[in-house]
Amino acid sequence: MKDLILTPNKTDPDTVYDALTKLLSAREDAENLKRAAKLIFLLANHIGKDAIVLEAMSYAASEQL
Repeated sequence: MKDLILTPNKTDPDTVYDALTKLLSAREDAENLKRAAKLIFLLANHIGKDAIVLEAMSYAASEQL
């Protein structure tokens, strides 16, 4: 059973995209990786369902979407 939402589910995705871009800009690559990993872990914890997080990771690693 797939519970990962793949259809647009944000009312204002540009705001989130801009904030993410700002979070990860003007930093060294190592710092960006730390920030991205921290954000991903916080969101994974919020989701709380390992199967959904693992499914999202699978999509992120693939050429899909």
